[in-house]
Amino acid sequence: MSVLAGVNAASESDLPVLAVPSLSDSLASRPSGCSRRMVDAICLAIELHAKVRSREAGMPLIGHPWATAALVADYGGAESEVIAALLYDVVVNHAERLSLLALGERFGEEVACILQGCAEEASSQKEFLSSRRLGCLHTFAKASHSVKPVSLARKVHSVRTIVMRMRQQPIEVRGRFNARQTALLQHHRELIQSLRAHWSHPLINELEAAVQEVERLK
Repeated sequence: MSVLAGVNAASESDLPVLAVPSLSDSLASRPSGCSRRMVDAICLAIELHAKVRSREAGMPLIGHPWATAALVADYGGAESEVIAALLYDVVVNHAERLSLLALGERFGEEVACILQGCAEEASSQKEFLSSRRLGCLHTFAKASHSVKPVSLARKVHSVRTIVMRMRQQPIEVRGRFNARQTALLQHHRELIQSLRAHWSHPLINELEAAVQEVERLK
């Protein structure tokens, strides 16, 4: 099945209504416009994810990379960073079809390096949830300036999704976080504090605002 065939097969109802114009507007406002490489990444993400739904939120899986890429674009990310934001879930969920090497050949070495860095950071987050905190924060601290905004944007959208779901729940069940969710929020708090000590980026503020909103709703 070709990339373009995948786009044609995905109806408008398969895509998150609010996320699509968000990314479109973000790309349309970029001085460099939307390159063929960017269009290829968008088509690939839609082909592989438009009809797959996330287990937790029940929404089309394309919504997460789409919203993440929009955040990266909105805050001035380079084209390779926006493409990496679109394709990270391809690496996670379709590694048997598209390896990092294959994506590097298709979209460039810089995209592959960002994807590799994001994968390492995601692995370190799992270590944090297993109580190996210092290693996790160190991994993010030494990540490149291209990896950090992509990884942060993913976290921002994930926490915003939690906020959205909490607002839809009755007040009496909002604060019933399991141990993993509680540890994840703690991870984000410590990460924010660690990042502010050596790096400045508006997505740090966005993550902090989202985490604070979860705390408020609890």
